Formats: sequence, C-alpha cells, structure tokens
Amino acid sequence: MERVVGQTQDVGFQIGVSRTLDHPPEAVWNFLTGSDGLAVWLGEGAELGAEKGETYRALDGTEGEIRSFRPVDRLRLTWRPPGWDHDTTCRWR
Repeated sequence: MERVVGQTQDVGFQIGVSRTLDHPPEAVWNFLTGSDGLAVWLGEGAELGAEKGETYRALDGTEGEIRSFRPVDRLRLTWRPPGWDHDTTCRWR
C-alpha cells in the first residue's frame, strides 16, 4: 500500500512546524505553560503538571497526559478533544 505525504509506517500522520520567536526562551515557556497560554492552545481550565504520566483536562473536555517535560526545553503530551476516539501527540521545544 502506498503512503501519502506525512503518513508514517506505524502511527498515522506526522506534521512539523518550526517558528523562531524573537523572545527569550524563558518568556515563551512561561507563557505557553501558564494559564493564559494553556487556555489558548489546550483550552480554558487546563493545568499542566511537570511529571510524566500526569493528566490534564480542559473545561471543554479536552484531555491528555504528559509524556515528557523538561522546563524551558521541551514538552510532549497527548491531546484528545471531546468526541475523538484517539489521542494525538503534541510536542514542542
């Protein structure tokens, strides 16, 4: 079976986006992991722990689990909006 662009051999599809920001890494990290930033990308009410295996849930029902967390370096977590039957992995660094 022929795969299409972005399709992996085992887990579905993978995309990548890269953006360099003209801000100190600590400021970007603090925004993205703070309540204002989390509301933007995970949903209102989402709170992240820093330990692998900790879970989160936004007020709209979006939920997931921390897979890795290195402060001011990288974050990997699962993301599942309400009504989905599968998780998506999101990571940034």
